[in-house]
Amino acid sequence: WFGGQDGVVYCLDRETGAKVWSTGLGYHVFSDAALFADTLVLAGTSMGGVAALDAETGRLVWEGSMNGLVLGPAVLDTTAVFVTESGEMTAFDPSGREIWSREFASQPSPPTICGSMVFAGFSSGKVLALGLVDGATLWETQLPRVEGRTVVSRPVSAGSALLAATCDGRL
Repeated sequence: WFGGQDGVVYCLDRETGAKVWSTGLGYHVFSDAALFADTLVLAGTSMGGVAALDAETGRLVWEGSMNGLVLGPAVLDTTAVFVTESGEMTAFDPSGREIWSREFASQPSPPTICGSMVFAGFSSGKVLALGLVDGATLWETQLPRVEGRTVVSRPVSAGSALLAATCDGRL
């Protein structure tokens, strides 16, 4: 599954590459596509739309709304977390119900979920850990030597470490 600037989410057969289905979401799809709760494909649009499509048919199951270009999602079991370039981070359950939502002053990276925590880097040079259940800030770290806007990549959890890269070439 993947989306494109044409506003369409595509499903291809893994063995043959043949198109299985495609569903238009109306706006550019810059987010990742992710399998959620074993039956839904999630994607977000450039105009703040969040969509859950039936993984087998591509039929729209539910849709949500956020403020701005949507990035992400990160998924774990029954929670999916999306962010927007404008600083919103929202968690959804498989039915499309909003679990929690937070607003931040700077742009977050696409999120990463590990265990009971959500991680994101921010254009301010901060990295945050949030609780998966409630979105509460668990810890915050300011990266050293950050001057001005620093885009931080999607964090990667590796054992007990959390890795993130910055636009100025640091890891």
